[in-house]
Parts: sequence; structure tokens; C-alpha cells
Amino acid sequence: MTLSRLATPPASGAPRLDYLDTLRGVAALSVVWFHYVLAGRGSHGTFGDAVVFALTEVLDVGKIGVVLFFAISGFIIPASIRSDTASPVRQFVIGRFFRLYPAYWISILLCLAFMEAEDRPGLYPILFNASMVQGFLGARDINGVAWTLQIELVFYTVCLGLFIAGILSSRRAQFVALVSSMALALCLAGMRYSLALKLPVALPLAISVMFLGCLWRGAVLEADPVARRFSAYAALTMLLLLPPVCVLAYSLDLGFKETWYRYLLSYIVGLVTFLLFTTRLRLRGRVLVHLGTISYSVYLLHTPIHLGVERLGLMPTADSSPLIHWFSVGMMMMLVVCVSHVSYIAVEKPCVALGRSLARRGTVRGAAAYARH
Repeated sequence: MTLSRLATPPASGAPRLDYLDTLRGVAALSVVWFHYVLAGRGSHGTFGDAVVFALTEVLDVGKIGVVLFFAISGFIIPASIRSDTASPVRQFVIGRFFRLYPAYWISILLCLAFMEAEDRPGLYPILFNASMVQGFLGARDINGVAWTLQIELVFYTVCLGLFIAGILSSRRAQFVALVSSMALALCLAGMRYSLALKLPVALPLAISVMFLGCLWRGAVLEADPVARRFSAYAALTMLLLLPPVCVLAYSLDLGFKETWYRYLLSYIVGLVTFLLFTTRLRLRGRVLVHLGTISYSVYLLHTPIHLGVERLGLMPTADSSPLIHWFSVGMMMMLVVCVSHVSYIAVEKPCVALGRSLARRGTVRGAAAYARH
């Protein structure tokens, strides 16, 4: 998580969509639970092992959380590039930079601090990771969840391109972007199957999920009949193309224990959950709303916290009882929430405010210079 998954403050004067924060909170906890349960050694008990198997091997709750984050990004990000403001591209870029990078850099530093010395990468991989596009530069992720942030940046770039072209708000253009992304995913999936290469099928798949979220916003929040029609077309397109994409891309295990049915079920459950929880099942629990608000820190910091707990030798061993395993998962999740709350107050919130201030200052300066001429 969005990861936008990413708690995005609403435009000034716009009401906050607290049910989206609730959904972010659910998504963040799903990702954390998935990673922490898989990190456990030994047995979780007979019933616990059955639950873990169902939610990691049949379904993948971590992937469901990521799908939710991507869909939420599509619901929010395109609408945040406002043509009725001065220098909208500048404001968007500065705002996104200060929203994403400071907290991300801190997570990288924490991961490096808790890594074993022999596992720490060299200077260039660290610099590549600082750019947030290390995957495109051939470097491994220092923070394992960072691969989703690279996809976020691609989506931002596509949205900016469509905005500059003057068609970002066009429902037809959004639908074409979704169909094009699914077509690319199908092509890459076919090549991945035939060539047994780890081609990035997840990238166009995620972009298509984001554009579905974009169309869905128009349908349910703006009551746009054109968006409703294209949302139906988009859902049908994904329903038809997801099965062949998943079968071709994930029938071969290329190092991530891929099984096509787990990917397919997880995408479908994630999308259905998003559609339901933004319409008929809008939840507004206070705790989950706050979890959504701090979800970016939750998403980023659960990896270094796990590394730190391991470094301190506090992880359960293979001989530990199932009760110890579940207690460990619960305690680490509580620790993540507490640390993320502090991170949000101390890092995220002031950095977002600084980004807004800088964007506003640059906009005012530019308008004054324009007036002088």
C-alpha cells in the first residue's frame, strides 16, 4: 500500500471520504497480517494452520489488500489533479513527493539499520532505492513492499500525461486506458508463460485496477451516467481477461510460489470488496478510519519492525507453541500500529503540510510574475 494506499488528504474544502479510510485500514492490516503470519516458524495449531492455508495459499489476503490500495488510488488520485487550480501539475508533483518520499526514506533507513551486515546492499542499490524506481533499475527492494510504490509512480505519470493531453476526465479515455492495460497484461502473461521469464504482469494489471477505481468514482460519487456505463464495460472486461492473464502468468512458479487460482481469486475478491465497501457496505468505524489515516506508515514500517524483532531474537522458534506464534503476530501488529501513529504525527503530517505550503508559495509567485508581465 498505496501501497496509495496511501492516505491522501482531500482537496481543500472537500469532505473526507471516511469509508475509504476504513477500507485502507482493512487493506493495511491484511498486508501486515499476511507477512507476519508467513514469517512465523512452526505450527499455528490444527485450526490455525487451516486458516493460514486458506488465507495464504487458496486466497492471498496480502494481495487482496494491495488490490484494495490500487483501486483506492484510482478512486482518488486522478480527481486530485484539478484543472481549476493554478499550476495543477506543479501542485500535484510537489504534493505527491512530500506525501510519499520522506516516510519512505525513513523506512529504508530503518531496514538498513536492522539488516544483518552481510545483507546490506552497496551504495548504488541504496541510491536506486532512494529514487523509489529501483525495480526499473535492476536493484532489489530494500523494503520488500516498495514494488507497489513504483507502480503508483507509473500511474501518476500516466494520469499526468492524460491531464496534459486534456483527456484525464474523459470516461472514454479512462476506459481505453483500462482496456489497454489489460491487453498489455495479457500479452506479457503469454510471453511469461511461453518464455518462462519474470515479466512484470502485475504492473499493467494494477494500472487497470486503478482505472477501474477512477471510473467507479464517477459512477458512485459523481453520479455520472457515462461513468456508470463505462464502469460496467470495465468490470466485464476485467472479468473476461483476468482468468487467461492469471492462468498464463502464474501457472509457472518462477520463484514466488505462484498458483494461478490464488492470484485470480485474490484479484476478484479484492475488486468485489472494493465495489461493495464503496457502495452498500460503507463502514465508518473510528478505529479503522484512524488505521486508514496512518495506513501508509503501517504499510512501510511493518517490514523494518519485523527485521528489528528478528534482530533482537524475539521471534518464536520452531519449538514454540501455537499460542506463542499467534501472540507474537498480535503483538507485532500492535507495535506497528503504535509506531505508525507516531510516524504519522511526526513525519507524514508535517511533510504533507510542507508540501502544500511549497506548492502554494510557488503558485502564488508564478501568478505574481504572470501579472507583472
